Amino acid sequence: MMDITIQPKFSYYNLFASFFRNSVQINSTDYLFNSGRSSLFTLLNHEHKSIKRVLLPELICDDVTDIINRLNIPIVYYPIDDRLDPNIDFISDNIINDHSILIVPNYFGSASNWDDILKLKNHYSITIVEDNAHSLFGRYNNQEFGTIGDISFNSLRKILPTLGGSVLKFNNEQPQGIKISKRLPNIDEIKISLSSLKPRYFRNYNPMVNAIGNSLSSIDFIDIFSNYIYNKTCKEMICNIRRENYKFWHHYLKNIDIEPIKLRDPICPYVYPCYVKNSIDIDRFVQWGKMNNISIINWPKLPNDVNLHQSKLSKIICFPVNHLYKLNQIKTLNELH
Repeated sequence: MMDITIQPKFSYYNLFASFFRNSVQINSTDYLFNSGRSSLFTLLNHEHKSIKRVLLPELICDDVTDIINRLNIPIVYYPIDDRLDPNIDFISDNIINDHSILIVPNYFGSASNWDDILKLKNHYSITIVEDNAHSLFGRYNNQEFGTIGDISFNSLRKILPTLGGSVLKFNNEQPQGIKISKRLPNIDEIKISLSSLKPRYFRNYNPMVNAIGNSLSSIDFIDIFSNYIYNKTCKEMICNIRRENYKFWHHYLKNIDIEPIKLRDPICPYVYPCYVKNSIDIDRFVQWGKMNNISIINWPKLPNDVNLHQSKLSKIICFPVNHLYKLNQIKTLNELH
């Protein structure tokens, strides 16, 4: 049985198969970078002179805070509830007019409470960044993800079988000085691509494509392989299979002592996320996944200055809905108690 991973793995089969699909329309004002971190760095660097504060949710991966800290921008963490919605009152009390950026994730492919968030624009001069690292092809009130905030970015490799990639979008004033160029995969990306062919030398290659060094030297544009796969994406097929896989876990786990996180209209879910009771349960589910060649992860890796140990938010596990597999075709699974 093949490993069922959270994120689709690149393969030359998927690259060549994309040759026979129709191209999708890419907005000429979108900027395609090699990673979500590259997009985040670029947008913050663009706004850097006026930023005195970045408002981030407590539930955030340390990859995000690493970029902000490297730019020496102060961070204020705002609370979120069990539905993963921001505390609007706390945010309102911590905005510095004309000098604040509010980053709002659409967690796991689910929309945040955007009606309340956008009302802040009526009272404050604030830049709202839509974090779609988990979200591709989603919508909120018939408005596509990526077009809701003032600026948005995503992470293509979390949903698509690319080597990397991220779309940075400015929905209002377009920035000056960002030049787009095409490039071949770099040496690390080539090694990742070759590992899909399973030669002995590259089989256990440790992916470092998205590691950002002290100099942020890995900030770059998207490679041509990833760009091509993104340009040939079959949106409907991907969304349909991911929703079916999401339903598989909803049915399979219904009698298990676990609390699914209710997502808003998950058109293209990233994972099937759940709360568990404690770290023992986290280990139990992760080990069960390993027995069945299914990747189950505890998310996220929190920043050092965030303490959620007593919160449900620190006990989230994610089940894969990767569209490269149809989970309802799995014939046998070890029993899960």
